Amino acid sequence: MNDIDWKLHKDTQDWVIKELDQSPWIEVYCRGDYDSEKSEMRFIWSFLIQDETIPTELEDYCFNQFDGYPCTARFTHKGGETYYSRFGYDDREPLFFRRSFPSRSRYLEISQEFIHFFQLFWDKENNIYILENEEGNEEEVIRIVNGKQIFIRTLRLKQFLAFKGMSLVIGFVFQRFFDEPIAANVKPSNQKTVRKQMDDYTHFALWHQTGYHGHNFFSELIGKRIINGMPLEKTGIYPFERDPEFESFIIEINSDGNNIECSCDPNQLSNYFGANPGSPHYLTKVFFKKDVLVKYYNHPEKYSVEDGGIRIGSCILHADTNHPDFVIVFLGDLGRDIPFSEQKYWKAYNISPEGKMSDTAFRRSFLGQFADPEAEHFIFINNYQKIQITWNKLTGWDFHRPFNTGDEYRLSSIRLPISESQQEFDQQIENLAVILIDSLNEEAIIGELKKQGASKDEIKGMRGIQKLERYCQMLGFDGYETHIRFLHDLYRLRSTGASHRKDSKDYPKNRRLFSIDEKGHIQSFREILKQANELLEYFIRVFENQSNQETE
Repeated sequence: MNDIDWKLHKDTQDWVIKELDQSPWIEVYCRGDYDSEKSEMRFIWSFLIQDETIPTELEDYCFNQFDGYPCTARFTHKGGETYYSRFGYDDREPLFFRRSFPSRSRYLEISQEFIHFFQLFWDKENNIYILENEEGNEEEVIRIVNGKQIFIRTLRLKQFLAFKGMSLVIGFVFQRFFDEPIAANVKPSNQKTVRKQMDDYTHFALWHQTGYHGHNFFSELIGKRIINGMPLEKTGIYPFERDPEFESFIIEINSDGNNIECSCDPNQLSNYFGANPGSPHYLTKVFFKKDVLVKYYNHPEKYSVEDGGIRIGSCILHADTNHPDFVIVFLGDLGRDIPFSEQKYWKAYNISPEGKMSDTAFRRSFLGQFADPEAEHFIFINNYQKIQITWNKLTGWDFHRPFNTGDEYRLSSIRLPISESQQEFDQQIENLAVILIDSLNEEAIIGELKKQGASKDEIKGMRGIQKLERYCQMLGFDGYETHIRFLHDLYRLRSTGASHRKDSKDYPKNRRLFSIDEKGHIQSFREILKQANELLEYFIRVFENQSNQETE
């Protein structure tokens, strides 16, 4: 862009006319600070008006700022009577507010109607408003930049305008400062505009004037642009949602060995009540690779893989998560429980049916029976939660200390590795060691040891596992040695492998403690979890027995 075009705001005019509402974001407010490096000033102000008032609004390219605060006023054209004004300025409505106080910081505030319309969450740390959809995915809708600018996602703004039946007026003042004249035939004047533009959506004027901010000349583009809402029927918001879409999944194999697929639309499936005879049944089993769970395990802040299902945002997909080799879901549940975008994700991991459901899932789903989980990691989570409750109830103190902020995910992340990768195995060993060893309530155990007569010198220098071992000895527990040895072995495996470089000469030896090279990472961790479960069940049992003996 050459110097003359810059001074005449050619780029800004093009932006106002062609681009302002054609990008993903619309800037609805800019404070208007002078930028000495660019020798320019940008000010943007916006507000809502009724659609029928657009022609009147565009009669003038100037605009009034108003902060939208409710007030009472007395005007002569109202007969001198005091009346209440909801927004403090005729029938215009604010989209944002500039809040100011005598002794506190100023800040920008978005219309609560807009926030509540989309159920936006305010991320205070980043000063953004977020829309979270039903599967837990986040969309940034509003950005407040340095307390000086407000950007709103174009789609959401136009949806809001559609339901309001209103349009947005974006008023702007752009100034550029310079010392050389624009051109010989373009003279500065405070009485006459250089250019005016007016159409159905825009009205602006370009001025060329003298002297401001220490420069000889400046040009000023001032005006308005109208932003309309989209047609209501295109908003995709209730009651104008698009027709739901449904993915198809493999339900069986034909005589040629080819896969047969069926839509998961629950309204097209048969059931035990006579619906859609001849169609595949709602409870048709659909099989998936275990890898489908990686996404959910990797984001415990958003998702949760549980005994019998997966929490995906506000959705709960019922699933056989106890099966050792697959994840199995009923065809109808795929269509009922998760949106189309999530169905497409699951489609990528869909495989041909292979075998039966886990016994746990079958008993729960078809026999209506209570059934304990089969998967070792779900058994572990149940045992861990049980020992915290049981131990505290019987002793008055926690066997394991509560997780610190940042460690809460470790328990829900415990699982059998999905692959044979070293990284995944190391992560699970680290999680298990933090849960079972690092979280031992050493302070409470020390207190118990002192009650049993242990001296300060005897306790000094003991590590957590040694304190637990001494505690078992002093209380006369039988059979604790196996479990204490397991904790020592787990600690060694973690300290020489998962938490450090694997160049220690002890690491191969510690791998042999669990026969990892022979059995592989998945089977080895399954057996490690089995030992962890036996440990927790042991301490629950021995203390319940001791408590019962004391009661008798």
